[in-house]
Amino acid sequence: MGRKSTKTAAETVIDYKKELADARAEIEILKKQVAKKKTKKRKRIPRPKGQAGRASGFNLQSAMGLAEEGEHYNRLVRVVKDITHQRLVVEKTISDQDKVKLDGTIVHIGKIVPFFDRFEGLWPIKEIISTYLRNMQTRRRKDLDDEGIWFAGHKDDEWLAGNVDAEEVEAEAEDMDLDEDDAQPVHAAFRKAPEPNTVPAAKKSSGTKKKPNTKSKTSAIAEPVAQKSQSKKRSSTDAGLEESVSKKPSPVQPKPKRPKKFKSLTWDQLPANCPDPDCPDLMPDICNEKILTLYNKRRSLIFAGGDTGRGVGLATLELCLAISQENQKPELLKLAMEQGWPVTIDWESVPRRVLDLSGQLLQMIQDIDTLENSPIWLAFINNIGGQIFAFSDSSKQIHYPSALAGRRCGYYGAKGEFLIQSTVMRILAGNEEDLSNMLCDTVDEIVKNDLTSFDDYDPTSNLISLKDFVSFLLVPFAATLLIAEDQGASMEDAMEIRESSARFGLAMHPEEDDDVIEELHLANIRATKQPDNPYFALPPRFRKAEVIESGPNTDTTKKKPQQAPVAPAPLTLDDFVEPQIKKKNKLSSPKKKAARTKTEKPVDDVGPRRQTRSSTAKAKK
Repeated sequence: MGRKSTKTAAETVIDYKKELADARAEIEILKKQVAKKKTKKRKRIPRPKGQAGRASGFNLQSAMGLAEEGEHYNRLVRVVKDITHQRLVVEKTISDQDKVKLDGTIVHIGKIVPFFDRFEGLWPIKEIISTYLRNMQTRRRKDLDDEGIWFAGHKDDEWLAGNVDAEEVEAEAEDMDLDEDDAQPVHAAFRKAPEPNTVPAAKKSSGTKKKPNTKSKTSAIAEPVAQKSQSKKRSSTDAGLEESVSKKPSPVQPKPKRPKKFKSLTWDQLPANCPDPDCPDLMPDICNEKILTLYNKRRSLIFAGGDTGRGVGLATLELCLAISQENQKPELLKLAMEQGWPVTIDWESVPRRVLDLSGQLLQMIQDIDTLENSPIWLAFINNIGGQIFAFSDSSKQIHYPSALAGRRCGYYGAKGEFLIQSTVMRILAGNEEDLSNMLCDTVDEIVKNDLTSFDDYDPTSNLISLKDFVSFLLVPFAATLLIAEDQGASMEDAMEIRESSARFGLAMHPEEDDDVIEELHLANIRATKQPDNPYFALPPRFRKAEVIESGPNTDTTKKKPQQAPVAPAPLTLDDFVEPQIKKKNKLSSPKKKAARTKTEKPVDDVGPRRQTRSSTAKAKK
């Protein structure tokens, strides 16, 4: 029996090997077929004959197959224009551009927008760039011609006298777009004025002939015309021409160019992709005010200081993060529904709930055991790698990214973090200095109890400021307690929920203007200014630095006795003594001093009497 079963198993193995070989052969055949399909050249759309935008050429939008998709076409044009502004010199035409930069720009746009890959040689990108640069040159020439016409029309008397305001006279140039009319020649109204030393011929009149003027043959500047249909030849007898002939024209200084003004974009004018070249995210389809504000903020920084100006990098990161969060909202909402996280939050109840936690928050500052055994404290020390003294001396918290991530308040988001911190500061208001000293003593004892878990002991360090303690420990601690109340979970489970729901909270409740949050924050500020503050007032205490040498014989188990808060003594009027002002007397003779001492009356021992006008008058009498 055993021999028969072994033979059957061997045959089965052979059959399996044959089936496996057949499957592998079939896979190889399919791979070859796929490779052949990939190697086949894809037919791309060739470029039509002629020039885009010309009557004898072609319409670019129709040639791209977007005749009925104007919005898609306009978005593609905006992307090309925006990148052209960043990478090329817009004051030059396409023929004057650096060929390497131009080709690199076209390839870069083709990678960002896969739509252009269907066209042979990415020719629509080049056409859009060419038309855009040509229109920019036309616009520049138009501005220069406008300036020449303005000066020729107003001459020099009113302008040099300062009676004409250039802001009122000059018309602002219209925005140019990629239309067919943009490439047309400059209108006749904006052609250059005639060159100096040329006077239009005098019109023959049917009246009496006047003697030719032989006194002066000084040339005059002709005034340009507005339109051909309205052009009218002026005779030499016109008043304006006689004045210009009789007087020598004074040199006119070129008009200073008015700086361009920054214009914010609308949502329809934004590009299709994130402005960060390394970010693959697309712009959301629905208008988002935060993204629009951040994009215009970034453009204003670039407008002021260029692509590498101050604040451009940070603004780009903020915009990229906002776009990513907005695109992740559907996925995060689905996750929140599965996990049971609240989508909407009653913000008006948050300050009251945090105020109810004031005892636990203050105990974190005052009690050593409470802080030392708190999971929030242990997580914070782990996030900074035990470098408590280095963290205290660091001026840049960005060096501790794990600690920054640990501040997040879960599904309460950035709005909840701001509101919780505002309420915690309300609890601590009025006692910041005393609480800072108590916090320093508490953390100092924790460090002394376990010197091996922290960096080198520094007796002059304040260890951690009250502001950082609130931001990195008390705020996430309060948020964890609120989540534990919401979910009915333990402290450890609430911390896990806070960490896992942080991305959802940042996406659903970002840091933006909110009337409800602002009003609750103002209410916290008003409460701190009221005289009947319900929170205790601590006596002033100062920490003395102690030099401790770490070693095997060092006894660090002793703890300082905790001082209970003492109520302040009531103030009376006796505590406010009226200041005594001593006046300098002028030097006088011994006789006057003796006479003055006889007239002086003894003063009561209670205090100096205040001099008034009535008392001094009686003394003189």
